[in-house]
This record gives sequence, C-alpha cells and structure tokens, in this order.
Amino acid sequence: MCLAAHAAGYPVVSIYSRTTERARALCRATGAALAADIAAVATGASFILIAVPDDAIAAVDAAGKDAWQPGSLVVHHSGVHPASVLEHAAAAGACTATLHPLQAVPSAEAGVELFKGSYFGISGHPRCLPVLESFVRGLGGHPLRIDDEAKPLYHAAAVFASNYLVACFAQAVRLLVELGISEEEAAAALLPLARGAVNNLAHPGLPDALTGPLTRGDVGTVRQHLQQLAEYPQTDSLYRQLALAALPIVAEQGRLPAARLEALRRLLAIPHQSFSLSVSGST
Repeated sequence: MCLAAHAAGYPVVSIYSRTTERARALCRATGAALAADIAAVATGASFILIAVPDDAIAAVDAAGKDAWQPGSLVVHHSGVHPASVLEHAAAAGACTATLHPLQAVPSAEAGVELFKGSYFGISGHPRCLPVLESFVRGLGGHPLRIDDEAKPLYHAAAVFASNYLVACFAQAVRLLVELGISEEEAAAALLPLARGAVNNLAHPGLPDALTGPLTRGDVGTVRQHLQQLAEYPQTDSLYRQLALAALPIVAEQGRLPAARLEALRRLLAIPHQSFSLSVSGST
C-alpha cells in the first residue's frame, strides 16, 4: 500500500514496523520518515493505514490509544474484520474504516501493478467512505462498498475465488505426480489449462465459462473419475462436492436434459459414512 500510494502521488509521511529493516527499505523507496513507534505514526499523519495480520489489528489499535487524533482517518486492511475493531481510535474521535484489496499480492513490488484495475472492499463510518473511494481510484482501482456486518461472507467469497483456486490446482498437480510426472512438469502442463479457465470467466463469462464432462453430460467419464479417485478419499470427497456445486451452472447453460442432470447428481451423491462400534467388557 505504501509503494502504491507513493507511486500514485500520495505523500507517505512515516512508517513503523516491528521489522526495522523492512521499514527502512520502505522509507527509502517512498521518502517517508522512520517512526519510533505507533504513537509517532498516529500523531504524524491524517490518514493511517494498519497493514498487519488480522489477529494483530486490535493490539495495534490499543497500542495507539493515547495517540489517535480526532478527525484522522484510521484504516485497517482485513477482509473479515469490521471497522469497529478499531475501538480506541474511534473513541478518540478518529474516523475508522476498512480497505481490503481483492487481489492476490505475492510481493510489495508486484502489488503496485496488481492494484491497478482491482476492486477494493471498503466499509466503515459513512464519513470515511468517499475519502476511501477517491483513494482507491487514485491507485487505479475500483471501490466496492461492503456492510461491516457482511464482511465475513465477503471475505469467504474472496477465499473461494483465490485461495481455494490454488488449493484445487495443487490437488490436480498431486494427481499427475501420482502418475510419475514431476511436480514441476505437472504444474507447467496444467497452468495453461487453468489460465484458459480464468480467461473464460472474463469472456464468455458465467455460465458458459464452465466446460468439461459435466457440461457434456458424460456420466461414464465422471464414473471413471470416481472409480480412480476411490483410492484417494479426501480428493474423491472434494471432487464430488465441487461437481455438485457445478451442476447448477450446467443447468443454467440449458443444454442438458433434466434426466441427464439427475443422473449426474445421483452419481455424485456423497456416500453416507457408516460407523461400527464394538464394546467389550461386562456390566
């Protein structure tokens, strides 16, 4: 955020971090001063960004409780926590809000470019939102207003679109590794396929972005998948759940008859787990 704000022409006044070396590097890159503590940041700027792990936000807010300034804008970047977690800043009269980039950022430098064209979830005090919207547009992004109370659901959507996309890709790589293909080559082979699927989401978009055996109604193909995946119970369960989640998209495409959709649904139904209990001893 510091690098992106600096690149967009916003003056970065001061930076504080537990890791002094990282803070110094950011200061050199942005021309900011190295702050001695959180209080120095809280009193030295009118717009403060708190970029820490979710579980540390309240602690940072508490550390600045005697320094937060009335009228300043204090913002955290959590996708799940509401602005109300900044209770000490709010009690001091600061305007509190949240700003969450809907983007997967592998490094600070990459984020500067990735933020351009990305959406940013914003929430918090109504007085803060126009300022945040202007800031997001200054970074080249698009603001997306979210109710504070709805943030967990918003963040779950983000996790599905990004983190679990990576998890599914990892499952695909593991299956090819089972065939004796190296992990590096498996990833290289599957990556163009994954890129194609993501590109399809942009055009033609949902529901036609979905391709594959479900969209063709290939019951026999899906049955063969399940027969092979029976050796990998966890992957089998994931496959079934994702396929069942995909069936409404297939239905929306409108190309399969209802009977074929129902046949796929019955085939994919997650088998009921059976448990046996043996008891020994006497009463």
